[in-house]
Amino acid sequence: MRPDQGGRRPSVLISAFACNPQEGSEPGAGWEWVKAASQVADVLVLTRRDAANPVLLEHLRQLENPPRMKVISTPVDALQRRTAKATYLRYAWWVARCQIEIRRCEKAGRIDVVHHVTYASDWFPAPRPDNAKFIWGPVGGATQTPRELRHYLSARRRIIEITRHLVCSMLRSTFTRGTILSAHTCLALNSDTARVVAKSGARRVIVEPNAIVEVGERRHVGQLQSRKWVEVVMAGRLLEWKGITVALQSLKIASDADWRLSIYGDGPDRHRFQREAREFGVAGRVSFHGVVPRGDLMSALSTADALLFPSFHDSGPWVVAEAYSLGIPVLCFPQGGASVLAGGNAHIIDVSNPTQSIADIIGGLSRMSRPLAVPVPWGTDRVVRLLSSLYGAS
Repeated sequence: MRPDQGGRRPSVLISAFACNPQEGSEPGAGWEWVKAASQVADVLVLTRRDAANPVLLEHLRQLENPPRMKVISTPVDALQRRTAKATYLRYAWWVARCQIEIRRCEKAGRIDVVHHVTYASDWFPAPRPDNAKFIWGPVGGATQTPRELRHYLSARRRIIEITRHLVCSMLRSTFTRGTILSAHTCLALNSDTARVVAKSGARRVIVEPNAIVEVGERRHVGQLQSRKWVEVVMAGRLLEWKGITVALQSLKIASDADWRLSIYGDGPDRHRFQREAREFGVAGRVSFHGVVPRGDLMSALSTADALLFPSFHDSGPWVVAEAYSLGIPVLCFPQGGASVLAGGNAHIIDVSNPTQSIADIIGGLSRMSRPLAVPVPWGTDRVVRLLSSLYGAS
């Protein structure tokens, strides 16, 4: 479709441990970047056994230039289905097997570029070539919980956060250093990761979120809906560091007439947050919807007045990109990827006093009469242009 200087499309090998056209986050990123790459290159996708399902195969066949796919199996594939604790072991083994396959393809002269897209961890080694151009990412993981927010975490979670920081820093300076140094270009999900990998020796770093969101039906831009309160949505796993306690405390200090909160998602801390809602006296203004189909979440977002995303260290949250593509204001902290993905619709929460900051921002939304800014969606075209440049297509 777009030949390079030699008169042919570049041959690109993409390693995508997670790749699923029916999901968001990592699996959705894997699929969307593979699809975008197929527009500018001849693509071979390496993925894991259970990702290579009939749904993925059918979606690949429907593309104009269908990528080839090779399943990389590991001896612990069956173990993964029994326990999630084997995820990192399985991924490490898969990366090692991909490394062997990449070298085999290089010796056969079959690839011009190797691009690792998922998992998007800036602290874990990626399979890479010996001589071909190597593109790494988008990757993230360097964002840390700000000191001002740590008291919202339990003692156990604080220990986990400290351990996570130490382990990830150690891996970046040892096992992952070869990945960082050998990358022609590192795509970073946010500026936190960009600073860390640049400091670790990356030659070229570009901040580029992995979200690719095409929203067919935009919400009408204009005045906020004429209901008596502001309808606020939260979405994600129900974990301590997602900032749900902060959201509930903000609701507590606001007037009953100001806003309502709808929470979508599930997780191990759900019962804790439901208990906190009762203790704070806001249970009647909070709805826990659990996990819902993506279409239902998008419908809720399209009629909401704001997305509240007070996560302490998310690298590249897709729900923020989806809200931005619908023209929804997004309340988020400055660190991580949320503020990048929210663009001009971001309302930054003050980390020094987050509960009052959230209440003040939402109070301002309830009085706002001006139209919301029309956003530029996080569409496929931007990634196609980027990959065309990185791969050497013309």
